[in-house]
Amino acid sequence: LPQEQVSHPLMDSFDKPLLSKDTNTLPISFQKIQRFFDHDEETAAFLKKCKSGLLCGDNTKLSLEDEERLGQILHHCLVKNQATTFVLMLLRILVTQESGPTPYKECVCWIYQNIVKDDSGQQHSKPLRTMSWLMLSNIAASSQLWKMEGEEDEWVQAAICAMSDKENCIRQAAAAFCYNTSLLSASETTETEGLGDTKVSLLCACLESLEEEMDYTVRLRRLMTVGRIMVTEGDNAKDLILDLGMDGFVSEQVLVTKKVTCNDESSIGRGDAETCGELAAELNLLLHARKRRRE
Repeated sequence: LPQEQVSHPLMDSFDKPLLSKDTNTLPISFQKIQRFFDHDEETAAFLKKCKSGLLCGDNTKLSLEDEERLGQILHHCLVKNQATTFVLMLLRILVTQESGPTPYKECVCWIYQNIVKDDSGQQHSKPLRTMSWLMLSNIAASSQLWKMEGEEDEWVQAAICAMSDKENCIRQAAAAFCYNTSLLSASETTETEGLGDTKVSLLCACLESLEEEMDYTVRLRRLMTVGRIMVTEGDNAKDLILDLGMDGFVSEQVLVTKKVTCNDESSIGRGDAETCGELAAELNLLLHARKRRRE
């Protein structure tokens, strides 16, 4: 069966990064940060100006000079452990602006050193770690993250570790990071180059023990990551899944999600369970087609 005859419209519809862009937290974030600069009228006035600019609408942008200064202020707050979670809430939005995360490089480096690399003990608070991965997921939608600090594989391995966290919100954010990474890297390689280590790690991590993930939003994002790599990398990705015997994880999702949508009202993210099953069915067809061609 020729590959082009196996359609995957649902997977094709997942062609945009998952961005966390809710601006409702901007006012309180600025309010919490400004409290530490009440003694500095000039900085307080600058923060107020930035808040007004960001809340005026999508057409209003901060100047690069203002963004760089704001980045220095936010880095100071991170180092001093002042309103850290609110700083990350704000950074989550700022890194999606036209200039991207570059003005906030020092903040990203701080997060890498203090949260990403130092997260094995999970000593940081749930909101802090959640906001960190939401911000990093937004940055992962661009190629600039890897140019700032650390290697791509180090970030991905940290996200894979976070996908095993006990907190649903952290697993969701880490899974969004993995999907955005797969979407970005899809445009950077060709099938003839073969699978790089990062994509192999993503494929294996997103498929392995998928049935144990009780949050169907996380399941869906993991399947989206697998699907994106399968579609863009073609037979290289499918062959790896088949050779490792991981195609069973995909076919199992088609059956499991049908049971969940019908019977399990306690499942988390049940709204994504049906989509999960539909996507798994598409990926299953791709794998079966490849298996028949190999026989």
